[in-house]
Amino acid sequence: MSRSVKSRSQTARSIGQLCREVERTLTYALAAAADPRLRDVTLVAVEPSPDPSCVQVTVIASDIAELAACLERARGALRAELARSLQRKRTPNLRFVIEPR
Repeated sequence: MSRSVKSRSQTARSIGQLCREVERTLTYALAAAADPRLRDVTLVAVEPSPDPSCVQVTVIASDIAELAACLERARGALRAELARSLQRKRTPNLRFVIEPR
């Protein structure tokens, strides 16, 4: 196996691992959130974003407009929880996609 193929597969594996860790941490953080609107969110997926410093978090909710504001206010606390949980030099930014329930 060539070096470039090996490094691409290692990179893909580490990105997948990061997304799984972010999903697990956010699932617990949202379930424990002080805001009841965040506790009602269903996390659907965490995927890499085209920007390598960011992950896309897809959630399902009833009230999209209200939830967008809640998630924006909670973004810093959620990233702080990720920083405590992840063993990484940098905590990824979160980009939320909200789908209707």
